[in-house]
Amino acid sequence: MALDTARMTAQSRFPDFPPVETVRDQAVVEVLAPRYAVYAAAVRSTIDGAADYDEAVTADLLTQISATIARQR
Repeated sequence: MALDTARMTAQSRFPDFPPVETVRDQAVVEVLAPRYAVYAAAVRSTIDGAADYDEAVTADLLTQISATIARQR
């Protein structure tokens, strides 16, 4: 069971997802691209936060995630 899903969605930084009818290849790419951009920015921001707390391993892990996201473009 999803707990507080509506509240969490309302607080999300991700753009709203359009109606379910969006299933064509290019349409899906156009819908997902802005969400990946928000996700990538959040990961990059978190890298700086980890570095501020001297969390080198966490910063390295997040850097690897960020690099993976960048390769998906």
